[in-house]
Amino acid sequence: MNKEALGVIETVGMAAAIQAADTCVKSANVELIGYELTKGSGLVTIKIRGNVGAVKAAIEAAKVSAAKINQVYATLIIPRPAENIEGIIESEETIGIKAKEAEIKDTIEEENKLENTVDMEEKIEDKVEDSTNVETEEKVEDNDASLDSPRSPEVFQEEKVSNEKEQDKESTHNDSYLNEQENNEVCNICHDPACTRKKGQPKTLCINYKGNRR
Repeated sequence: MNKEALGVIETVGMAAAIQAADTCVKSANVELIGYELTKGSGLVTIKIRGNVGAVKAAIEAAKVSAAKINQVYATLIIPRPAENIEGIIESEETIGIKAKEAEIKDTIEEENKLENTVDMEEKIEDKVEDSTNVETEEKVEDNDASLDSPRSPEVFQEEKVSNEKEQDKESTHNDSYLNEQENNEVCNICHDPACTRKKGQPKTLCINYKGNRR
């Protein structure tokens, strides 16, 4: 910065400041640092830099053009500004290319942080899902192992006895059902197999019913 000259032009109002900045950039090979709003009186300060001759030419041309719009309050040219005043020249209040670059940089950093946060959340979700899948697979393997494991002779014998008992119960139940059906087919008065009367029919149908005898 100390190898380049500093040029400053201060105008009343933003319109004159814009005119001054435009004239500076067009009339000489200078770089526009930015503008700063001076507190009070509506003053606007335009800051440029470049070699000494270019800065002088730019400020003189800007003074003439800006005066046509509004009052030019002050101008300043410093051939080799000290490094210690760089904080004043490019302060946080200076609005321009540097400020925009800083804003863009901050925006990019925020976007990167957001992307990193999203990536981290996705990784956590993937780990949780993988862990759940592993637990499910382990449970399935345990179940398969329990089904495929060989049974001891004692267990096999117990299962055989249990199955036989269930078959006996089922057989007994079937026999009871058949006997009941047979009893329903035989006359419950005379119990004579030759009698054509069935249980539940009128007594007069019984061949051995006393009322039928005369």
